[in-house]
Amino acid sequence: PPRSLFEPGSRVWLYMERVKPGLTKKLAHRWHGPFRIKKKVEEFAYELELPNRSGYRFYPVVHVSRLKAVSEFGDRPKVRLAPEVDEESRVDFDEELLPEDSWEPDRPSGEFEVEAILDDRTPLSTSTNRAVREFKVKWVGYEETTWEFEVEAILDDRTPLSTSTNRAVREFKVKWVGYEEATWEPATNLSCGGLLYDYLRQKRSDRPLQMAQTADEE
Repeated sequence: PPRSLFEPGSRVWLYMERVKPGLTKKLAHRWHGPFRIKKKVEEFAYELELPNRSGYRFYPVVHVSRLKAVSEFGDRPKVRLAPEVDEESRVDFDEELLPEDSWEPDRPSGEFEVEAILDDRTPLSTSTNRAVREFKVKWVGYEETTWEFEVEAILDDRTPLSTSTNRAVREFKVKWVGYEEATWEPATNLSCGGLLYDYLRQKRSDRPLQMAQTADEE
């Protein structure tokens, strides 16, 4: 078999230029890290190690075109990705292994990046009168900080047509800590990479069982 471009433990830079909607300042840089390769997932996909204290919260499986080896680029790269490797054109393997900003984004500023969790608080929810935990988040490249709710679980997903772009946009049904009602959110509104990864991996493993059950019923 051909040798992998990156081996487990290799240090790489990750290209990420999308930002959180509502924040006006641009990212200070587009190449982030360095990160270490955890494992090869598919021919063109690698999973990155995301230490708990790193402050990064994003889907850890990324396309190889967004990675550069630190051994070749000792300093942070300055180049931008060419249009031919734009996320929207990447259809060479299962979409569930693509990074979040590959799922047909319906807004130009899709993905954002957590620099650090600065604080937490537990105010009373005005809707439920219960204590709800929130986290104070510092975003990479921004002076502003925001308070974000904590995701308890991802319950379901769907892909409706966006009313603004008439394109299919993947959404996830999210249960928030301290709230009874779940809401439908695009992946760009979430900063719970671990929960999202577990949900997609479980759904992927359940698919053969569902197909077998359907065949039995027929």
